[in-house]
Amino acid sequence: MFTPPAGARTANTELAGLCDDLVEALWEAHPIRATRMGIRGYEHELPDYSDAGAERHRARMTELAARTAGLDTAVLSTQERITRAVARQAIDDELVGLDVGALEYTVVGSWVAPAVELLFALPGTAGTDREGHLARLAAVPAALDVLAGRHRAGIAAGRLPVRSLVRDAVTFIDSYLARTGDEVLSSVG
Repeated sequence: MFTPPAGARTANTELAGLCDDLVEALWEAHPIRATRMGIRGYEHELPDYSDAGAERHRARMTELAARTAGLDTAVLSTQERITRAVARQAIDDELVGLDVGALEYTVVGSWVAPAVELLFALPGTAGTDREGHLARLAAVPAALDVLAGRHRAGIAAGRLPVRSLVRDAVTFIDSYLARTGDEVLSSVG
């Protein structure tokens, strides 16, 4: 039976822990996505769109980036090096989004825009936990207020959304609100 050297066992354990922590941090930052993927425990939450929420997420991603950089790749297997690289890319993607203030100018008719994500994704979470879903829906107006403030701050800082994409977002939201049936935001399973 092969027993890897102690350094390899330590690096493997550190990588596994880092990946667990990364996934947890991503679910906490993106609780709607977690719920849509069947991860329990986030049904009552919305993303924290505030400046303070962004800074908490930045601190967590920065800490994870440092842990990733500190792994001894010489003792990792090929698969573990790939896992480390994928984790580092996910961390870098989160940090770039924070660095460029994407939340402050992302206005498009797609789920990647925070306000549209609320309309697009929330109906798909209705059947998971009724009380959690109702708590999440009750928090939508406050979340939209925070998003509006972040957009105003972005505009003041010169981070402007693209006009045609804003029109697309307005068209998407108008179309969404005109629909009826079981895709309505307030529907609860």
